[in-house]
Amino acid sequence: IANINSPPADTPTFFHRMAALLTMANWALAQQPRTPPALLALGAGVGILGAFARQSAAHGKFPPHQYHATEQSLPLVRHIQERVPGCSAAVWSFGTASLRDALKGASDTFLTEYPVVVLSHLLEHVEDYYGLLDQAWAFVRPGGFLVVAVPREEEHRTHYTRWDWGRLL
Repeated sequence: IANINSPPADTPTFFHRMAALLTMANWALAQQPRTPPALLALGAGVGILGAFARQSAAHGKFPPHQYHATEQSLPLVRHIQERVPGCSAAVWSFGTASLRDALKGASDTFLTEYPVVVLSHLLEHVEDYYGLLDQAWAFVRPGGFLVVAVPREEEHRTHYTRWDWGRLL
């Protein structure tokens, strides 16, 4: 679970990873020039990807876009909304409710489909990763992209659920 009071222990690596995700999202948005740019981050943690995107947009390095996020606790959702002005964020924990129902109940600003949906270091925390991917893919618009990042096997192993690493990697 993300800690809103302290950054990750591997801060330089973490920020490098966020920059790489933002680069992938920017490329994916550029592939869809007629689509209003919007990004849905599932399991957004403390909202660093959204903050990076907003800051990059302010410097002309990323297109201005709508940033929407989910996280599993209300304090994290509130933190994301404070950190990323204008962000719509919803409480959602995979396995407890459908993503569609959680977004519909949270705000009218959530879209029914997105050009880019991001799952960054989320798959390793769930048992039914195919179910999670199915729910995420349902929000990717035709021609859109699902950007998935998973950790290397040796990273933060204690945070993961029971896995056979061969299935993930």
